[in-house]
Amino acid sequence: MTMRKKIMSGRCHRLVEVFNLFMSCSPTGLSCFMSKEIPFPNTKELAEMVSSPSEDPGTRVDHNMITAYQQMIIERVEPIKRAIEENGGLDAIRRGFAYYREHEPGEIKLINDLTLIGEKYKTLQAVAKAHNMPPDMVRRHKDRTLEKIAAEIEMMRYSSGNAKS
Repeated sequence: MTMRKKIMSGRCHRLVEVFNLFMSCSPTGLSCFMSKEIPFPNTKELAEMVSSPSEDPGTRVDHNMITAYQQMIIERVEPIKRAIEENGGLDAIRRGFAYYREHEPGEIKLINDLTLIGEKYKTLQAVAKAHNMPPDMVRRHKDRTLEKIAAEIEMMRYSSGNAKS
């Protein structure tokens, strides 16, 4: 049996990384990408998602100088914002999710349920049971779905004529 090699653009790969970050660290999961009703996190909230809680925020040297903490926030949040912007912005990503939700509602439900672990579902196994599949298949489905959504967003950018190299 031969394994198929996944080929994704760097742009898609970075977007999938952002989706995984939101699924694991955002209190609302991917909801901000699925609905305009759920606000996108601000810079401080994004920084909290990518920061470890034990890090030293740094010390202020001068009122006019940027602090080490502020610099760290900028450096950590910039790749998230860049990945979103290089894929057409938040509205384009929301359109991609809406398109995918319309065509693959079961896959979107699985993604939503995975973001509810700890609230509606206690464990990954509970989500797997709800979807009648083993936990390892749930993980593969999640990865594949996020990759498909990212690819769909990229294809929508190209078909709309808004794609830039």
